[in-house]
Amino acid sequence: MNRNSTMLLRFVGVALYFGLLFTGSSNSVAEDEGQAVKYQRIGSQEFKNFLVGWDESSQPQRFALIRSASEYDQLFQPAAVNGSRGPFAPPPKSYEKEQILLVGREMPAPTNMEAVFEIESLQEKGTMLLLKYRYKAPKPASYNVRNYVAIRLPAKAYERVIFVENGKEVGELQVGKGQWVKPEPKKE
Repeated sequence: MNRNSTMLLRFVGVALYFGLLFTGSSNSVAEDEGQAVKYQRIGSQEFKNFLVGWDESSQPQRFALIRSASEYDQLFQPAAVNGSRGPFAPPPKSYEKEQILLVGREMPAPTNMEAVFEIESLQEKGTMLLLKYRYKAPKPASYNVRNYVAIRLPAKAYERVIFVENGKEVGELQVGKGQWVKPEPKKE
């Protein structure tokens, strides 16, 4: 081999090494790349309401990053509960400091609504938010419900929200482009 060929091979080798070293870093989010976000889970009995419907055949999950009382009202309806008093929704002023991240699913009625969803982690990287959770499908029941997990997190302008269910990416919101919910609420 002549000197030029040897130099070319070394250059290609170094370029391949650095190419492999940095492959995937632009779009993927490794566990250690994000910063943990503090959150608080909202109990299913905290507000006297229910999640409104969507076309589950086209999208089994409903995803939302709720940043205002009007957005919340598009997804939830008050539930009349005999003898039970309590708020139907968070106070409108709460959205000045926090927002709500939601994942909903239609499912057989579980014996424990809270145990169906388990939050694994909530991380941010710049303006991207990543929610990893476990969904434990309930046993068949005589009727279905629309169950959800909702968490409060500090108000911040995110561009994208990615949802990972049982280790698989199942949804994304392009919040920076105006998509705060998926699928869209039905227009009346």
